[in-house]
Amino acid sequence: MLDAHFIYPGKLQNACEYFNLPNDKEGFEVTMYALRPENLHKIYHDMDKTEQKFLETLISNGNPVTIINSHEVNILKLTNHLGFVIQINEDTFFVNNLFLSYINSEVLDSAYGEFETLDTKDHMHLNYEIFRVR
Repeated sequence: MLDAHFIYPGKLQNACEYFNLPNDKEGFEVTMYALRPENLHKIYHDMDKTEQKFLETLISNGNPVTIINSHEVNILKLTNHLGFVIQINEDTFFVNNLFLSYINSEVLDSAYGEFETLDTKDHMHLNYEIFRVR
């Protein structure tokens, strides 16, 4: 089952290559691997300073759903390349909040507090909206 918080098939190969994983891995497996503390640190430190700063801005907002536009997605080069950004429509993109939450807690030592979480109904609605256009 596809879930908005898993790396989806269109970007799975990028993530597998980045982490030197076999290409036959599922989105859930690769996502869980990417969210390990040592891998989050690697991702964050491989980002340029502009991407790091923009991620911190998104994290500091603390929104349970983070939506950005096409200009902003260009700032998130590595985040997008690895599949943590999902295009909803032509100029609307969802940034994986599980990824943002883990960056905050594991890399930034929870500098921006805890994220508000989605209840099951809102999570299902988010999945529907994101994958409706796929």
